[in-house]
Amino acid sequence: MTNPQPPYSQQPGQQPAPQYGAAPGEQPYSSQPGVQNPYGAPGQNAGQPNGPGKGLAITALVLGILAFFNGWLPVVGMLFGAAAIIIGIIALKKRQNKVMSLIGIIGGAIGFIFSLIWLIMLIAGGGSYDFSWSV
Repeated sequence: MTNPQPPYSQQPGQQPAPQYGAAPGEQPYSSQPGVQNPYGAPGQNAGQPNGPGKGLAITALVLGILAFFNGWLPVVGMLFGAAAIIIGIIALKKRQNKVMSLIGIIGGAIGFIFSLIWLIMLIAGGGSYDFSWSV
């Protein structure tokens, strides 16, 4: 009796068909020397950026924008502004995104100054405003 071949087996003398994602003559996901896995080894940090992070620069930018638009609130604008300035300087020292850091610092400074002016006006005016209109 002869052994029947399975329906999808290769003929004697033929090379196996390359697998999806593999170069001719290489098997994917192989741990053989000289064969590279295009998806990286298990346990590698595939989602991690290679360059310096931008987290502090983005935080400075967001806080600077918040300080700029909340500068008319005496304490809130000062808090956002001070945080934006400090985090923006730290981001510049760590060589993160320079443009975002500078925009955060500038926006924070403007918000801080406007908020400080409003606070001085409130203290000098006794903390009361007359919003009534006389016609």
